[in-house]
Amino acid sequence: MKNTAFSLAQVPFEQMFQASALPMLIILPKTGEIVEANQAAAHFYGFSISEICQRTIFDFNTLTREEVLQEMRLAAAYNKNTFRFEHRLADHSVRQVEVISTPLMHGPDAPLCSVIHDVSEFFTIQQREQLIQQTLEKHYHLLHAVLNGTHKRAMLVVDPTGVLRLLNKPAENILGLHPVQATGKPLATTLFGEEIIANIQRELSLPASTPLAWPTLFAKIEAHALQATKGWVRPEGLPAFRAEVHFSTLKEESDTVSGLLILIENIENQEQAAEKLKLAASVFSEASEGILITSTDGKILDVNQAFCIMTGYDRQELVGQNPRMLKSGHQEPHFYQQMWESIHATGHWFGELWNRRKNGQIYAEELTITAVKDDQGKVSHYIGLLSDITDRKHQQATIEHLAYYDALTQLPNRILLGDRMRQALAHNARGHGLIAVCYLDLDGFKPVNDKYGHKTGDLLLIEVAKRLQDCVRNHDTVARLGGDEFVIVMTQINTPEETDRILHRVLHTLHKTFRIDGYPDIHVGASIGVAHYPVDGQDADTLLRHADHAMYQAKDAGRHTVHYFNPAQDEQIHQHHQFRNEIRRALEDDAFTLHWQPWVDLSSGKILGYEGLLRWVKDNRNIWLPATFLERLENDNLLIAIGNRVLEQAYEALDQTFQYNIAKPISLNISLRHWQGKTFIQKLRQLSETHPRVPSSFISLEIKESELLANMDELKPIIREVRGLGYKVIIDGLGAKTEVTDYPYLALADAVKLSSYLLHDMLENDQALLHVQTLHLACQKRNVPIIAKQLELIEQIVVLLRLDITQGQGYAIYPTLSALPLQPSEEPNIELNVPTLHLAWPIDDSALATAIPEHRRWLQKLHKLMLDGATFPYQKGNTLDCCRLGDWMHGKGQRWAHLPEFNKLEKEHQHFRRLVSEAVAAIQTAPQNMPGILDQATSELGRMADTVDLLIHDITKNSK
Repeated sequence: MKNTAFSLAQVPFEQMFQASALPMLIILPKTGEIVEANQAAAHFYGFSISEICQRTIFDFNTLTREEVLQEMRLAAAYNKNTFRFEHRLADHSVRQVEVISTPLMHGPDAPLCSVIHDVSEFFTIQQREQLIQQTLEKHYHLLHAVLNGTHKRAMLVVDPTGVLRLLNKPAENILGLHPVQATGKPLATTLFGEEIIANIQRELSLPASTPLAWPTLFAKIEAHALQATKGWVRPEGLPAFRAEVHFSTLKEESDTVSGLLILIENIENQEQAAEKLKLAASVFSEASEGILITSTDGKILDVNQAFCIMTGYDRQELVGQNPRMLKSGHQEPHFYQQMWESIHATGHWFGELWNRRKNGQIYAEELTITAVKDDQGKVSHYIGLLSDITDRKHQQATIEHLAYYDALTQLPNRILLGDRMRQALAHNARGHGLIAVCYLDLDGFKPVNDKYGHKTGDLLLIEVAKRLQDCVRNHDTVARLGGDEFVIVMTQINTPEETDRILHRVLHTLHKTFRIDGYPDIHVGASIGVAHYPVDGQDADTLLRHADHAMYQAKDAGRHTVHYFNPAQDEQIHQHHQFRNEIRRALEDDAFTLHWQPWVDLSSGKILGYEGLLRWVKDNRNIWLPATFLERLENDNLLIAIGNRVLEQAYEALDQTFQYNIAKPISLNISLRHWQGKTFIQKLRQLSETHPRVPSSFISLEIKESELLANMDELKPIIREVRGLGYKVIIDGLGAKTEVTDYPYLALADAVKLSSYLLHDMLENDQALLHVQTLHLACQKRNVPIIAKQLELIEQIVVLLRLDITQGQGYAIYPTLSALPLQPSEEPNIELNVPTLHLAWPIDDSALATAIPEHRRWLQKLHKLMLDGATFPYQKGNTLDCCRLGDWMHGKGQRWAHLPEFNKLEKEHQHFRRLVSEAVAAIQTAPQNMPGILDQATSELGRMADTVDLLIHDITKNSK
């Protein structure tokens, strides 16, 4: 050792210096003299300690003296204590070393303790730090300088009891550990997440169920080396983060473990970057679209597998080539010029082009080109994203054909027809004669379709299309609108007669027998409506609409004919079309609903069931009754749609009543068109299957007597099939046909409903009353229940009960309900309070039994007259109408004139009528007297009621 003013004995870490496994030197910074070296330095450099101390640090360095001093000056200026040098050893080999120099005392000339770390074979900072820590664990001031040499990793030193002895500055920032507060206290193992702890337990063969404790860890770690592990670190008071954790043992001279160096590095950014790189690589390799990367001069740098599959080339064949090798010649040079102008201006381009595969096949691709720029904003390369759209192009061509041509007949469809009509109109606007728009609908096509099937029907339409094309001229257009509807547009027509000649040729051609699909004798005809430009319209839509209207007139005129548009009939047809459109919208908007009218036992008021009555809620406020719209539809198919909606709503309502155990039978009016519909039975089956809770027997379907009689042969098997499904059938309006004297068709019915006209007339007309009795007897004979409907007067109920007709419905009993009751409390409580007549009571005397209800209505009208000025319906001019009681007393009732109560009733009746006349007159002359007169009339009516009861009693007794 050189004789210097510095002696190692003066340094408190002499023992550590000599025992250190790392080379250590004591250097004078001014001269670079080495004043002391340990045994590890002698071993590393290949010189003895004395030989080392006879040299300067410059002798070992491959740099010049001035270069080394410059490094030291820079280090002092930047407060840096770590150096990277190349040192030459005694055997002349050169080693990469990392030198950490720390002053041993204060002062500018303080000797430096330099730790020499051979990093030739170590490339990671983790290994360098671990080797250093193994040596410097016990020496705080030197180790502290080393620990703070890294700014990314938290470094902790714990002793075998788990007490934190040392931490660096990053540990404060990353883990939130304050040196003063944390040092000297146990480090909680909860700092490490479950994943890290599980890795430690697995490597050290610790049971997973045993909590990790520092003494256990130290006991195991002497025999095992811990690998770096990744997982969650959970600092107290700070967000958890993903980290890589290294554990290194610190040993004393006796080789016993005296501590543990823990390195913790936040790797969230690294993992995210790695994930992004992995994702980018995955997208590139796995993408279904082709990806192409080129340099700025157009050379292909890379392609993915999808690009290779698309083009048919291998990657090796493409890299280094120019993409123009794929050109098909379908694009002109100016196409590519515009493409590159867009890329240079905007940085990207998107479009379609045709290229050529390796096998020569032409294909279509959708291409996006994006210019990628470097940090300086200069374009570094281009990326192309490609999709093979050849199939799509072919589909588009097919779709475009389908968009303009009928798929079955290959004739122009409505869209192409409109386009050709507009072209023809534009041409004819310059004065080139007439244009005839001919709307053709086949006659008899539906029966063919139903009889032979849809396949034969389609073949027939194809043949019709061919015949139509053969009948017209080359410049005319034949189009199919759908179904069995065609349009012929004839241009350059000079006179309407020319149109007529061509169309009659069409009719003649279509009338000829068709031989289709093996059937040799198929016949159809056509109804044709014609509108001429410019006489019948100035635009395509108007002409087509007018021709359509004219076609319907041809249908009405007997079919298989030509009808020319007549403006006088157009408005009526237009209004009907508007009405049908309103009905369609009402169906779409669910504007049709059912109200429910109870039918009852007339003797007790007990509800036996409900009839569903259709209502149209128009404009969300006005309610239209069926009579206002159903008759206008006649045999329209819309009746089927409405009928299906009625059935669906009825089933849903009835299903709910079964859910609440309060179900009662219902009846529904079914139109003749619906009964005759091909899907009627199918619809009933479907509804029965979708509502298994509802027995079919709870639903009665009504058919009008008049419609049944007119279509008996057709309807009889349908009715039998409906009844076979469990539904009941009611013949509605029985008795409307007064000429019928035999009723064998009652065998088709489970019940009948009497004609409302008959029920009204029976109070006035003896023949009507007799007809009711006859119908009742006919139904009794066949055990068919009879129901009286649309009862509006109590008198009707009195007479019906006398006839032993005990079921009825109508506003005299109870108004309609907006929904079926779902709770017993919702069900109407019906009290009729109808006088009951003995069956011996003469039916001719029914006017007496109904006299009080009739005159009570008179009083009700008088009260309404007094309150709101309503009209009094029982007076014409100054004379009161005759009432049924008055007619009876002057007619058939005269046979009872000998009874005292008869004469009394006659006087009371005359007095009552006089009071009514006075009340009506008082409205105009002395309205203040009206209440008093009404009170008198009410009292008189009460006396009349008592007298009627006595007279009924006497008549009944005399009748017996």
